[in-house]
Amino acid sequence: MDVTRSTYVYKVLKSSWGIWISLTAAVSHGDAGRSSGSGSAPGLKFSGRAAEMPLEYQDQLNAGWVAVSSEVAREGGDDICVIVEDIKFADTDFQAEGLAVAMCRWAEQAFGLEIHEVDVTFDAEERKYKFVWAG
Repeated sequence: MDVTRSTYVYKVLKSSWGIWISLTAAVSHGDAGRSSGSGSAPGLKFSGRAAEMPLEYQDQLNAGWVAVSSEVAREGGDDICVIVEDIKFADTDFQAEGLAVAMCRWAEQAFGLEIHEVDVTFDAEERKYKFVWAG
C-alpha cells in the first residue's frame, strides 16, 4: 500500500493575535485505507495524537475533509484514505473552527486542488475569528 505523509501549517493573523495550526496526515491508497474510524467521514481516519483529540476537534476536521473529499475522489480515485496523525496548535489563540480550514488547506496542498474560498475576519467585540465558507 502506497502512503504519502505531509504537514501543512495554517496561520491567520488579522488582529493582535492569531491562529497557528500544524496538521500532519498521510494519504493511503488501496482498500485497506477505506474504512473510516468511528464518527469519521468516509475516507478519513485518526491515529496517534489525533485519535486522542476531543470529539469537537475531530468533528471540525471531518467538516474540512467533507468540503474537499468529492474533489479528491474525482482527482485521485475513491480508494484514497487520509489518516490524520498529529495536530499542534498554540493553546492561547486556538479556535476549533480553524481545524476545518486547516484540513481543507492540507488537502488542497496534498492533492493539488484549487483553493476553496473561506472568508476569515476578526470580530473584535466577541474577540474571536469568524470563518465563512463560500458556496
